[in-house]
Amino acid sequence: MTSKYLMFITTLLLLSSCSYDEDYFDDGDGFIEQEGNSPANDGGNFNEEATLTTYRINGDELIKIRDHEVSSNLLGYQQDEAKHLAMFDFYTKLIPAEHRDRIVEFEVFYGNNDLAGFVAPINDDDLSRWKMGLAIEASTDISSEDFNSFFTFLTLHEFGHVLTLNESQVNVFQGNCSAYHTGEGCSNSNSYINQLFELGWADIAPNGEGGDDLYNRYSDRFVSDYAATNPGEDIAEVFATFIIEGRKGGNSIADQKVNQLFERPELVSLRNKIINQSTTLRDGQIMTRSWRNKFKFRCGHN
Repeated sequence: MTSKYLMFITTLLLLSSCSYDEDYFDDGDGFIEQEGNSPANDGGNFNEEATLTTYRINGDELIKIRDHEVSSNLLGYQQDEAKHLAMFDFYTKLIPAEHRDRIVEFEVFYGNNDLAGFVAPINDDDLSRWKMGLAIEASTDISSEDFNSFFTFLTLHEFGHVLTLNESQVNVFQGNCSAYHTGEGCSNSNSYINQLFELGWADIAPNGEGGDDLYNRYSDRFVSDYAATNPGEDIAEVFATFIIEGRKGGNSIADQKVNQLFERPELVSLRNKIINQSTTLRDGQIMTRSWRNKFKFRCGHN
């Protein structure tokens, strides 16, 4: 997002602007997800992330803007336009058309098995138009929108960032901020992210700064360890969990964060549409997250 995100997988705390270089880390075999900057092209090899191709989105179609300069090692990924289109098709089948209008560019990149996805506003002063990037090597299982699929969770998480940080939720130009400041701007008092912040962050991390230490102390407040990175990553994790796992039966703050979203009729309607339009998704199906042991989220928002 405005302030540079990373996803799935990907420790940083909430800063007002989190850049890719500052936030990069390698935890062995986990994907990093960055909210913000596109991967930097080093002209080189399989040891670095690289942007492959950028597209403009026109409804359910992609229009190529440009192929980026890449090393010969990555040309196969860049030239695999069928895979690019399959990744985009997966996204369009998962997310209903009327909820996709804010994402206007789609970027395919090679993430070096670290960086898996990102979102960022096209212009920092306009939160109504966004770019989404997904790593081509992260899309290993996209034949169907399976709730147990890593790519499903990744796509929902990235979409959740745009859903919760767009112009209807956050005011870029507001000076005095009495609600949670996301880095992109001041969240509205009744926004999804501010509601989550007041429930699970304000009393333990009033500046929205999180990380492993916060998770270790308050694990019952978070749906995943990555959610403790900052409220921006928390709400994206909660949203994906809300879609995939449904209503929670417990009373932990983590469960309350998920169940809060069921109090929003527009989100319940969105959830129903996602499930009903995806032939392989079933209401109430529980995600095993076996890939959670392999992939880690890291850094990102603000």
